[in-house]
Amino acid sequence: SYRDRRFVIIYYGQTRHKALFERMSAVNMSEDETDGESVEHPPVYRIVIAEWQSEELRQFLWTLDALYREYWAKPPGTRRKAGNPPRTRILRNESRVVPGTAPAGLWANCYNQEWLAKLRPWEREALDIQNSNYDFSLAGITD
Repeated sequence: SYRDRRFVIIYYGQTRHKALFERMSAVNMSEDETDGESVEHPPVYRIVIAEWQSEELRQFLWTLDALYREYWAKPPGTRRKAGNPPRTRILRNESRVVPGTAPAGLWANCYNQEWLAKLRPWEREALDIQNSNYDFSLAGITD
């Protein structure tokens, strides 16, 4: 979730990524849906792809999800919280792709270039795309 991803960047001292999250909100994240007809415990959710997101942005967000699940399972210096674990989200070949809600003002490499090519010129202009690329690295965590 948006909240969990924001927690990860703050907890792991990756505060430079706050700028990205200040330009995004929960509505800009990819969705998920129950994976299949049978219900497992804990349930598994199939990722629904937000078409506007670049592959690079998706991978970054999914890495934050994995880091949050690791933290939740073994929080340092304390016991794990009671309650349901974070959602296990998986990408399947049959995962749906939806347009999603793209935020304005992100860096060029945050947007899917194929999706941008489908937009009308005024729609692209309204996105106010920054003329530089975002550095998605998580120094010291995923190195």
